[in-house]
Amino acid sequence: MRYKLITIIFFLCLYQSAAQADTRTITENAIFGCKSQSQFERIFSYLVQGDKKAWNKAMIDALLSDNCTYLTTGEEVFIRDIAIFSGMIKIRLKGSLDEYWTNIEAVSK
Repeated sequence: MRYKLITIIFFLCLYQSAAQADTRTITENAIFGCKSQSQFERIFSYLVQGDKKAWNKAMIDALLSDNCTYLTTGEEVFIRDIAIFSGMIKIRLKGSLDEYWTNIEAVSK
């Protein structure tokens, strides 16, 4: 019994240190993230094109439907996937179950 308890405590400590090592943070370059990669690409393209009116409409719809979220500088995140050729990264905010696509520059290295 005592051996099992020590083993469990050891693995909990190991898990904590491993989890802390994998966290990254949101940089000041971050604006938003979307659950769908295609939705993020579409909304981000409005920003690139300078179409603020379309971007505002798309963001309001996405935020109200809980498909996108604003990202806050300094938030801790975990990397879930990287789409190198498109310059996007999928992240999970610490403490959240939701995952979001955003631009790769939004996450610290």
